[in-house]
Amino acid sequence: MKLISPAYGELEYSESDVIRFPEGLIGFPASHRFLLLDSPETSPFRPLQSVDDPYLVFITTDPRLIVKNYSISITIEDMKGLGVDKSEDLAIFAICILPENYVDATANLRAPVLVNHQRMIGRQVILAENTAFSHHHNILQAPAQ
Repeated sequence: MKLISPAYGELEYSESDVIRFPEGLIGFPASHRFLLLDSPETSPFRPLQSVDDPYLVFITTDPRLIVKNYSISITIEDMKGLGVDKSEDLAIFAICILPENYVDATANLRAPVLVNHQRMIGRQVILAENTAFSHHHNILQAPAQ
């Protein structure tokens, strides 16, 4: 299959590469299928490209690269929805905003994107109980311990 992404050009993928988000992402409930792109040129960032809307792409990264001891508690409902028994079976990504002035780059640590790569299913969760994490955490801020 092929997708023409205005941001990344022609992308070839198979159905097994598609991560399904049954509820969509926050603010984008109509986009359910995404590709997590991996390229040395974008590392440590990984674009999350919508298959449903080629103009929709989120820049993500591992939040532990920003906050060394980043850890989350997720609900049993979220774990069931992702088909896992323990949160350690999930990949965790933070959606980033990378403005032209890179010193203002931020990551949303309050609403991480969780992916079960075994079942290729994902979900974005809001960590309401943990106020230590911000929706706009400055990426270049000194890492928290």
